[in-house]
Amino acid sequence: MKKIIFFVLLSVYSITSWAQTNINQNVVNTFDQSINESVYIHLSNTSVLVGETIFYRLYNLNSKNHTFSTVSKISYIEIVDSNGKSIIKQKLLLENGVAQGDLFIPTSINSGSYKLIGYTNWMLNYSKSNFFETNITIINPFQSKIELPEFNNIKPVNTNKALTIKLNKNSYNSRENVKLTLDSNIDELNKGKYSISVRKVDALIENNSISAEKFITEIKDKTEFTNQKNLVLPELRGETIKGKITATDGSTVEGKTISLSIPGKSFEFKLVNTNKNGEFIFILDELPNSTNAIFQVVDDNRKAYKIDLINSSFDYKILEFPKTQDISNDKKAIIEKRSIANQIENAYFSIKKDTVKDQLNTKPFYTPLEKTISLDDYTRFSSLKETIVEILPNTFFKEKDGIYTINLRDKLSNGVDSGYTLILVDGLLIQDVKEIFEYNTKNIEKIDYITDKYVYGSKIFNGVINFITKNQDYELKDNGNYILKTEIQRPVITKYYYKQDYSDSEKYKRIPDYRYQLLWIPDLVIENQKTITFYTSDIKGNFEIAIEGFTKEGKPISLKEYFEVK
Repeated sequence: MKKIIFFVLLSVYSITSWAQTNINQNVVNTFDQSINESVYIHLSNTSVLVGETIFYRLYNLNSKNHTFSTVSKISYIEIVDSNGKSIIKQKLLLENGVAQGDLFIPTSINSGSYKLIGYTNWMLNYSKSNFFETNITIINPFQSKIELPEFNNIKPVNTNKALTIKLNKNSYNSRENVKLTLDSNIDELNKGKYSISVRKVDALIENNSISAEKFITEIKDKTEFTNQKNLVLPELRGETIKGKITATDGSTVEGKTISLSIPGKSFEFKLVNTNKNGEFIFILDELPNSTNAIFQVVDDNRKAYKIDLINSSFDYKILEFPKTQDISNDKKAIIEKRSIANQIENAYFSIKKDTVKDQLNTKPFYTPLEKTISLDDYTRFSSLKETIVEILPNTFFKEKDGIYTINLRDKLSNGVDSGYTLILVDGLLIQDVKEIFEYNTKNIEKIDYITDKYVYGSKIFNGVINFITKNQDYELKDNGNYILKTEIQRPVITKYYYKQDYSDSEKYKRIPDYRYQLLWIPDLVIENQKTITFYTSDIKGNFEIAIEGFTKEGKPISLKEYFEVK
């Protein structure tokens, strides 16, 4: 019952705050007590060379009891330079309060001190909220001058007693199998969420990685709300896209229909209406996870409007960066050795590549009401006019003064057209249908159609027709300020990371192995006796095992252990 009341109240709050300029502080505080989020991120490394990858696991927590928060469905992670510019930004889909991904550092980035931050949209309403923040050192060995923060390499002391790491040996040879056993003495660890990293320790690694235990001691139950005028709503049902229309001739901007098309084999098509300020919000589905988006004002007077997106951003001014200094000579040899190893590993990427989670094909919004015609089942005609007349049932077109329309005969109006028909190509809204009459029908594979009245959003259409091309690559020719063709950021796709296996020693005998990162498991499951195996590489030295995460009850787990490769 409590959960139902929360969502009902939040729905009402979203509507009222959407229409207002100033936000009532008491209302915000009421909802913040329920949302009250904080973000923690476990990083594989905080000192990285260009061309390397940082792996991460993000935990979205309730700030009061530290359990996993399932309120927000989207979170963000960014790397910010000392000038307050975001150089890398990723959007993450939270599943039961957690998400995972990786950050590849391109060679175009300069050496220096950076910040890695993690947050949800709701946190943007606060001046100093419980977002995640840590220093990141990026080294570009191809630059002649390198300025970096002062290095240190202090091993942390383990304070966690609930979990221990047991190794079958203390030292290993190259390409040898390592057997790691996690010994848990409390049952509550079994239902928690954790991540494990095994990586080489060298003089470049800074001891500024924030443990889960330390993070818990620093987060606050309450933070100061400062965003009184431009409230950023929490993404409760999925990722949101916000925009606004303006009128060039003084026309009203309220109640106008805006369409969003993400075309393709699996497409997304949505309609929403603007508020009194001309603002609109789309809530996107998880799939399809495509970036190509077309926004349109759907109106007879659409050319009188201009459409823009509104992007909420983090206040980078609150970040403080450490001072830098010239790199010492003794570090240059270490950087050179690590850079060579990284380049060799990248050269063999095709052999050791990761795999991505399969993307399921989604069904159109009009399923299962549609009927489908495959044009290859009929005699193909050279023009769309003939195709409509000869193949599509109850369909006709009109042409007057160069303006085309495609219509469906309404059963209730004795065969006479009644209202607008929703015309799509690969899920892309076509308002000026003249352009598809000039399209080569040989590229059309099939046609989905609905001949009855169809209600979608606030619109009632006299049927639906979706022309599906063979390659799903139709490009809208119509243009103007009322159309916005853009790329939108979508959540990162889940990867399954490569794990080296030398059980068949001959298979990789001639392939070099210069991995500094021996193991990364972002979704580690801890049982009473959990055994993990992995192989060392050709890199020698000391290696660190780091486990971070939280139990189901919100208890932080931070554990480190070390071994040597000779």
